[in-house]
Amino acid sequence: LPDTPQGKLAKSALEKFKTGDADGPTPPELAALEFLIRLVRPAPLFRNGTPEDFAVPEFTTAFPDWSSFQKLTRRWAYAVGRIDRVGGDPAGTGFLVAPTLLVTNNHVLDAVSFGVRKLAKGQATVRFQWEFECPPTEQPVDILRVVRAHDTLDACMLEIAPVDMTGRKPFVLATSLPEVFTEIVAVGYPFDDALRNPLFIPEIFGNKFGVKRGAPGYVTGIEPKSSSIYHDCSTLGGNSGSPLVAMTTGIVVGLHKGGGFLWRNESVDCSALREFIAQVN
Repeated sequence: LPDTPQGKLAKSALEKFKTGDADGPTPPELAALEFLIRLVRPAPLFRNGTPEDFAVPEFTTAFPDWSSFQKLTRRWAYAVGRIDRVGGDPAGTGFLVAPTLLVTNNHVLDAVSFGVRKLAKGQATVRFQWEFECPPTEQPVDILRVVRAHDTLDACMLEIAPVDMTGRKPFVLATSLPEVFTEIVAVGYPFDDALRNPLFIPEIFGNKFGVKRGAPGYVTGIEPKSSSIYHDCSTLGGNSGSPLVAMTTGIVVGLHKGGGFLWRNESVDCSALREFIAQVN
């Protein structure tokens, strides 16, 4: 913890939790601790289909299921791809739910289609093997067309050209909503977003952007009426379209769509997403 007034408040909160102080941390102490937790929550890089270990030992304690999660990722790591405009300009993240069906956000589709929500071959591609210091063995895959864009949810389905599915399985969606405090991971391609998030970018992301990362966190709230799941994973703009994956099972509980810095992130919940995919199929 930093040697600042806020760091001292956070340290006091931790000490009270450890000693079982009867009154517990004060509201300012709790606020300082929560602020710093969100400020430095990690987003490890993927290499060869597996996210790295935590660089700070405390996160291993905070996320005890991380090592188990690392063993789950190889089967679907290359089912998460970076969606690019013509020329390789990145627009967001998408993930496979069938061998040629890619799910992402409507606003990612808007970015590559300039708002018309229609695509033809040659307008956009997806890169499934884009990892830091790991040269890809396959070329970018063409996005062929828009299968459907949801009328109200920030979700759409895109058809892609056939790709070798050896060692790559589409994601499975959860059949029920997760509980609050479920451990999750946002898997995607965060881009530099310094204007909105100037404080924690150097600490978490350094200068490595647009490559695959897994950001652990927790489900912080559920709003069935709006088909929303809230979470606190460390995400940036390029994470739009990322699958929210349950850390213990590797199944998708939500589709990340955006959020507010040091407040909360929002995603389309798995139930609404499953219904949408079933209607398309």
